[in-house]
Amino acid sequence: MPPITELTRIEPVHLNRLERQGIFTTGLLLEVSETTTRRQYLADQVDATPNDVLSWRDEALMLNLAGFREDEHQLMIQARIE
Repeated sequence: MPPITELTRIEPVHLNRLERQGIFTTGLLLEVSETTTRRQYLADQVDATPNDVLSWRDEALMLNLAGFREDEHQLMIQARIE
């Protein structure tokens, strides 16, 4: 699983808070944000909004697609595809 540092939608302050919670990979992020309740709990833990967490989750899902490499990820970001 790619590290969460490859996600571009996470502000550095939230990235540090996620890492302090033990969330270092996109797989872990997907696991702890699986349901609405879990997203709210994570948002509370890192002082973010549930919509922030959902945005991070969406990007993590995209990054974890089979065959989706860093260069394709950057292309999607540049094309502003969310």
